Amino acid sequence: METENSGKERGDRRFKKVLWILLPVVFVVYLAWSSTRSAEIGVNETRFSKEGGKVWVSGIVTNRLRNPVEHVEVQVEFFSSSHEKVGESKAQIEGIPPRGSVPFHTSVQQLPAAAHFRVSVPSYRNPYGN
Repeated sequence: METENSGKERGDRRFKKVLWILLPVVFVVYLAWSSTRSAEIGVNETRFSKEGGKVWVSGIVTNRLRNPVEHVEVQVEFFSSSHEKVGESKAQIEGIPPRGSVPFHTSVQQLPAAAHFRVSVPSYRNPYGN
């Protein structure tokens, strides 16, 4: 004969089992959502140019949103071959249409130690003020 405690324990075990199945699913959904969220404005086709000690970066910024964006800031950090930051540069883009792309170029910098770079888009605005 089944006691009230054994039925409760079985229910607790089922709950824990369902919880252990749902947690990874929720985590994967969160990762998928966050990766699309962070990729609203993307940078691709980047090119690192170096002539003598002068360096600059060019590339394309893509707006993956259904709305235009404006005041897009592209930040480029330069690093030495030992991965120490040796400088940075910024490029401003006035606007990118919905689902559109715009080229960017940083200003030329005198950074003879620069060997690597990292590009990011730290800020932008939509025309509605957000």
